[in-house]
Amino acid sequence: MTRTLVIGGTGPTGPHLVHGLVERGHDVTLFHTGRHEIDGLPDVPHLHGDPFDADGIRDTIGDGRYDVVVATYGRVRLIAEHVAGRCDHFVVVGGTPVYDGYLNPASHVPTGVWMPVREDVHPRVDPDDTASAAGYRGAPVRRTEDVVFGLHEKGAFAATYLRYPAVYGPRNPHPWEWTVVRRVLDGRPWMILSDDGCGVFSRASARNAAHALLLAIDRPEVSGGRAYN
Repeated sequence: MTRTLVIGGTGPTGPHLVHGLVERGHDVTLFHTGRHEIDGLPDVPHLHGDPFDADGIRDTIGDGRYDVVVATYGRVRLIAEHVAGRCDHFVVVGGTPVYDGYLNPASHVPTGVWMPVREDVHPRVDPDDTASAAGYRGAPVRRTEDVVFGLHEKGAFAATYLRYPAVYGPRNPHPWEWTVVRRVLDGRPWMILSDDGCGVFSRASARNAAHALLLAIDRPEVSGGRAYN
């Protein structure tokens, strides 16, 4: 039986991911802070600790070895360094801000990120870039990816990255769609659209995002060393 550690598991994609792993016969353990226990998860063991702190990660995971570690949450660089040599497949949820032009659209002519964004063509943000939007920076995402794939190259594990867009569904801490829903409920017939309505903000449903993760876990011989949008 495949021993799998899921770091997170209680957010929008968590139940879909955990149910999918259990259905596939994985022996699943969840590692999260314990602040957000939810109903509807399979009956699997929970480890409670701090996945954002090196000591918390070490104290919670210890010397445990897993076939698969899925990091949907926490300080990924610290997690990767701890599980290096202790797992066969390290699967990470990252994000599209790693691409140059996502947070610094004016750096490109024409303005913005190329669409669709191709993993093997579009440049990633410079690791020292200081651009930010709404308090979010892309350079740390790039540096984290570099650490994870650097460990992959050293043979510490097979690494796979899923670069999520915005995810929608229950338990989403950022319900981006609510501004539209509220206007519909209020009967307001007009909306102000920036950029002449040409802005593109990609989304995925939580169920579909979890399905993509499961496909990557199913085929480590294909997904190892790869990043997917």
